[in-house]
Amino acid sequence: MMAMRNRVLPAVFALSAFVLAGCGGGSGGDTASPPDPAPAENVPPTAKIVFPPADAIFTAETITVRGTATDTDGTVNSVRVNGIEAGSSDGFATWTAKIDVAMGSNTITVDVDDDDGDTRAAAAIANLIRTTAPFTYSEDIAVDTVEGRALVLDRLQRTLFAVDFQDGTRSIISGQGRGTGPIPEYAVAFALNETGTEAYVAERVRVLAYDLETGDRREIFSTDRDDIYIADIAYDAAADRLLAVGYNWEMRVIDPVTVKMSCFRMRRKIAWRY
Repeated sequence: MMAMRNRVLPAVFALSAFVLAGCGGGSGGDTASPPDPAPAENVPPTAKIVFPPADAIFTAETITVRGTATDTDGTVNSVRVNGIEAGSSDGFATWTAKIDVAMGSNTITVDVDDDDGDTRAAAAIANLIRTTAPFTYSEDIAVDTVEGRALVLDRLQRTLFAVDFQDGTRSIISGQGRGTGPIPEYAVAFALNETGTEAYVAERVRVLAYDLETGDRREIFSTDRDDIYIADIAYDAAADRLLAVGYNWEMRVIDPVTVKMSCFRMRRKIAWRY
């Protein structure tokens, strides 16, 4: 009996040691420290071009580009515009850079660096055009009171331009690569809707609607009748309709929504004066 007890006790002690070891031991030994949290991923800086506006038109050989830059998790170290270092007095919250402008189409590209050494290439992009003359054959003009600008229709360039009242900047609203859809061959007049979102450009036998934000164009009226020849067009805000007058002493009413046309009867009265 004593011999059996002597054999059992070592086995019990061995099992106890195994259990304690499996539970991490009972001696309160050293434990591994938790790993350090991974560093937060750097957020690249951003930039915005304030001037010139997109698709602006200039005649000067150089322009001063203005913009802003931010870095949400640090600071902005530098800004470059077409490779030219921009200047700033407020840590690049605002910045300026003077660049050369070639004749024709130009692309403005802004790169920005932050204090972590991260670079956001092409953080902001804008296109502009340098030309010898902004207008070649101005056919019609209207005031856009919503945006504070004048819109000018150039027949030869087949383009609708905008002229900002504040700084005189000219930009392309539709045409010359901006916007999609049919382009008028012989525009004679245009009119704006009340909200300043669309312009209606009249040709001799059709009317196009221009989206002033995107520059896209769509045809809303056309005819092959010989007795219809549009000479001018106006927008009737009270009735939300277009009034088109021709050289045949008749006024046509065009609904821009239903795209239907009707004849507006007028009483003819001619006064001859000698």
